[in-house]
Amino acid sequence: LEALIVLLFFLKGMRTAALTFTTAYGLFWFTKWKAVVETVVLLACSIVLVQVWGITGVVVSGLISTTLVSSVWEGFMLCKHGFERSSKRYFAMFYLYVAFALLLAAVAFGLCALVPFGGVPGFLVKGVIALVISVGGFVAAFHRTQAFAQTVDLAKRFAAKLFGKIGGLSRKANR
Repeated sequence: LEALIVLLFFLKGMRTAALTFTTAYGLFWFTKWKAVVETVVLLACSIVLVQVWGITGVVVSGLISTTLVSSVWEGFMLCKHGFERSSKRYFAMFYLYVAFALLLAAVAFGLCALVPFGGVPGFLVKGVIALVISVGGFVAAFHRTQAFAQTVDLAKRFAAKLFGKIGGLSRKANR
């Protein structure tokens, strides 16, 4: 159940870029029925799947409605009406990232299952494993892409501003 909740959180996070562009382009008219369709699919799937899997069925229903309705509708409308181009590349990249994240998650869960102790130390070790696998995997796979270079540049500029402000605060405190 925990893995499914994390997956649902991840998929909702993956939608953030499309939602941001939808807001920027003002494409709400084209997505006006998405919430209704998503709700109907979510409710129908939840009623059926809760009978089979209990609360897990409700989470799976969220995954189904997010994957088959929201992500598809938002991506299609954004590409058609915002970018005015085919959505094929968008969906290819979207589902490539999802598949790669699932692969990394499977590796991380597998390695975490090998941790022989529990409690706080086990939790910390599993957290380090998950962090190293996820960050390391994405860096290894995408370090030569333009998007990665832009992300690193953005992080550097953010860090420079943050540390500049922290340095400014410490100088003011020393006066």
